[in-house]
Amino acid sequence: MEYHLLLMVKHSFITNKQIFEEHNIAVPESYDELINALDQLREAGYETPLVEGLTNGWAISHYLGTIFDRVIDNDVLLKDYSIETGEYTDPGYIRSLELFKELTKYMGDVSTAIDHEAARNMFAAGEVPVLYMQFAEVGYVEDAGDVEFGFFNFPAVEGGEGRPKSLTGAPEGWMLSKNAPPEAAEFLKFLTSEETAKAFTKADGQMNAVKGGVTEETSNPTSLEAYQLILDASDSTPWFDNAVDISIADIFMRGGQELATGQTTPEEIMAKVQEAAAKLRNQ
Repeated sequence: MEYHLLLMVKHSFITNKQIFEEHNIAVPESYDELINALDQLREAGYETPLVEGLTNGWAISHYLGTIFDRVIDNDVLLKDYSIETGEYTDPGYIRSLELFKELTKYMGDVSTAIDHEAARNMFAAGEVPVLYMQFAEVGYVEDAGDVEFGFFNFPAVEGGEGRPKSLTGAPEGWMLSKNAPPEAAEFLKFLTSEETAKAFTKADGQMNAVKGGVTEETSNPTSLEAYQLILDASDSTPWFDNAVDISIADIFMRGGQELATGQTTPEEIMAKVQEAAAKLRNQ
């Protein structure tokens, strides 16, 4: 199989620049600074400074996967994400779930009743200052509102043993069968050429993985700021619901919803995860 990268679908926090500047709030560079910024926003009158559509389990998994990558050693994650070796006994999982629960306190009751699209529209309307989303959604935000926004990666966690500068997401692209005719390969070369990449980015606004495709001439300052986060990232970590067996992902996603509503604890979630992991190992 031949694989050609085309789009880069990555996650970061997106901020309402006007609100941050108006209240003199600095872009967070650590998790503690993120909490401090959310507290400042709440003091400034934003009852829900951070929003997410927690009815979408995948949105929860994207949060959790990123937090796991900040808190837990990558070698441990690679071992646990494998069906054959996963145990999920590292104490970092408990801490990660506690951090996620802490963040949900800033999301308000509305976040447990809406999906991600609704959350994105609330941000686009200027109702909330911070959202965690994919770069591929930038165009939707621009179309839905008139907010000047910026970006920052999920910040490092103090004492975390993971990767502080990785970026969550995945590439999207084209796959070509080994039996495909030469014309198909030539067409893909055209699609992934620098010339086509520039035209694509300029016309559609999407960032792509072709070198030279995202420039000052083809992109606006907002997209370039997001693109710089990709260039500055040390590693790429996959979306959690894509990285692990669905039975494991489902426990974490449902558990994240229940954490937000106070119906479970990190310890209870991990007990279920460890039981499911043992079943997978023994299949």
